[in-house]
Amino acid sequence: MISVIIPNYNHSAYLSERIDSVLCQTYQDIEVILLDDCSTDNSREVLDSYKNHTLVSHVVYNEQNSGCVFRQWERGFSLASGDYIWIAESDYFADPDMLSCVMKVFAQDPDVCLCQVGAQIVDQNSNRMEWDWDYVRGNKTVKLTCGEYIDKFLRWNSFLYNASGIVFRRPKHWSFPQDVKTFRVAGDWFFWLRLLQHYQSVDSQQKIAVVGQKLNRFRRHPTATSAKFHLSETMRIFDTLVGEGYFSGVGKLLQIGVIQRTIKHIEDVEEKHHFQEELKAKYGVSSMLPYHFSQLCKFVNYVSPFCTFPPQRKI
Repeated sequence: MISVIIPNYNHSAYLSERIDSVLCQTYQDIEVILLDDCSTDNSREVLDSYKNHTLVSHVVYNEQNSGCVFRQWERGFSLASGDYIWIAESDYFADPDMLSCVMKVFAQDPDVCLCQVGAQIVDQNSNRMEWDWDYVRGNKTVKLTCGEYIDKFLRWNSFLYNASGIVFRRPKHWSFPQDVKTFRVAGDWFFWLRLLQHYQSVDSQQKIAVVGQKLNRFRRHPTATSAKFHLSETMRIFDTLVGEGYFSGVGKLLQIGVIQRTIKHIEDVEEKHHFQEELKAKYGVSSMLPYHFSQLCKFVNYVSPFCTFPPQRKI
């Protein structure tokens, strides 16, 4: 069974579309856990209309806002009883065949512990947008061991960029990582890192499967979270990865260059200066050499992919 966790906060405009897209899945061995983080819109009214559905196992309303969506993830974990977990975020929706596709992947290869499907990016009105963030495209499926995936992708950025497109096997003897709840926007990246590290430690042959089919609908809103929070948390994760030995030598230089690229595009002068000084204090970097080096590697890697930098070409 799949435990579907739907954490919500003030997404009443999209909530019915999300829940209906879960309840109408062609794969029906699911339980649905509805969580509301003290919304101030009419989310409660929408959620109440589903509380008696046979597939809905829990409807939980917070009396006070938790201030962190990842606390809601943890709450969902504590209530889940399924062998697999899908965190279906409340403002997105899915193709009816998403779970059927994912469960076929798990059935065909018992070493697969996590499966990500492609995402069609849509606007606030559910209209298709031209953006495409997926590395794997079409009907292809790419599999890597968890260790390979961390080294090739996840240590560089959160390539598992949308939880709503991911189903994973519930790990045994593993507790929800408490540090995730200290993040505001990048906690999902840290969560996937810790989860894949656990899978790898249990069995180095466990794999992640990336399916090219666009079965998830990833909504982009007009408003965006400040770059200040995202970059600050990215640097925290980079510090953790350096401390755990994922970056050294050329790899460390490349990642510093990637961070410099983000800083370079910050419009607020004071904010930009703050991060430049922080990078200098932590790693002794005052020139833009790492940035130029990373840009060169990015171009070269597009022509001839190499193992020390994320691949640029789409499959």
